[in-house]
Amino acid sequence: MNDLKGWWKREEIDSNVWEPSFIKLFELIIVDCDKLVSFPTCPRLEKLRLHGVNKELQLSLGKEEGLIKLREVKIDNLDCFESLRTQSLTSLCILKNNEVESFSELGETLFKSCFTLKRLSITECSSLRSLNGRWWKHLNALELLELSSLPQLTSLGNNDADDNDVDENDGTIPWRSLDRSLRWMRFIGLGIKILPKGMQYLTSLDQLLLGWCNDLECLPEWISCLSSLQILRIYGCKKLSLLSRPLRDLTSLRILHVRSCPLVVAKRFLDPDGDDWVNLRHIATIQIC
Repeated sequence: MNDLKGWWKREEIDSNVWEPSFIKLFELIIVDCDKLVSFPTCPRLEKLRLHGVNKELQLSLGKEEGLIKLREVKIDNLDCFESLRTQSLTSLCILKNNEVESFSELGETLFKSCFTLKRLSITECSSLRSLNGRWWKHLNALELLELSSLPQLTSLGNNDADDNDVDENDGTIPWRSLDRSLRWMRFIGLGIKILPKGMQYLTSLDQLLLGWCNDLECLPEWISCLSSLQILRIYGCKKLSLLSRPLRDLTSLRILHVRSCPLVVAKRFLDPDGDDWVNLRHIATIQIC
């Protein structure tokens, strides 16, 4: 519907008499309607997906703050997202935005009201280079973080900093602020070479997936600080040399899956006579192939 501009002609609407609305609409998907600039009020909307829409699109959720029910959003247009009321939002996916390069300043505007956000996914944003910034402090309810298909994202914070204080880190990701809530983390198709040192503070992290990060070289010694980690999956990391010693102290680790990582030799880890078996024997399920 490339020519759709609105739901009613403006001259058909007398705002003093009647305001168009979809009062029972629960889920709304708008894709590739780049001329659409207005849409009726949706006071009960809970799920929203916007892709390929006009930056001027005005989408109203109503005037009653206490009645806003929007829970899940998938969106590529961050201008539209800024206009939404997000105080009840629990899931956000930002996808296929090829314009944004950094969230350093933009993040403060986007996430300042996202206190209830539990799931954040940023995917297929080909120009994104930085996620640093103090905006992470607003996400103290975040349970799942997924970053995928971000080839220009080569850093997730200052790897030389101790992350003791956000201000001292010059605005890098304050991982410590996520330590009580974050349970699941997925890094897929990133340009990183090493994991950010600040991740060592994520003592509540339960599952970690590292997939197709072709420049990732090793697991750092501090990974042993992830005391709650139960599942570690590593797929398609061509340069990764998996070291078993850091895994020895992950006493909560139950499942270790490593696939398509050519520098990780299965015999060393699975053979009881192998060099690294002693460091992994506490793990109940190990698959290396």
